[in-house]
Amino acid sequence: MKFQSKIDKAIGEFKDRLLGEFGDNLVSVVVFGSQIKKPRWDSDIDLLIVIKNLTSDWREMDNRFSGMEYDISVKYGVSISAVYYTPEDVEFSIRVRDRLFLGILLGYRVAYDKNAVFEENITKLKNELDKEHATYIPDRKVWYIPSMKLRA
Repeated sequence: MKFQSKIDKAIGEFKDRLLGEFGDNLVSVVVFGSQIKKPRWDSDIDLLIVIKNLTSDWREMDNRFSGMEYDISVKYGVSISAVYYTPEDVEFSIRVRDRLFLGILLGYRVAYDKNAVFEENITKLKNELDKEHATYIPDRKVWYIPSMKLRA
């Protein structure tokens, strides 16, 4: 099986298992990071998973997700690195311009997005950054956002 095919199958199966586990509460599955920017066999698959009514208890989260991540990783020979958010967490992160979401802007692929929740939020962030003439500076790997400039 070709490398990209393995990645796509792993993401698809992970998404399907999340749908089986969470049903209508699964909101979004978004691939980001190095597998989007510059795919390599030795790089993990970064996923943003958005789920309604997600518990904040880290032990319960670990119990629900670590086995699923491990099973997919072993089956396809790839490492899954997922972060889990509620829709409210996403909205807050967009509002405060969380570094994770600024990084996602640099490259992502939507694997699942019920009612376009992720796309609406990421588009809102893009539009706000455009209005402010924010720019990404690749050689320094930082965003310049005029409204967030520190003032003395």
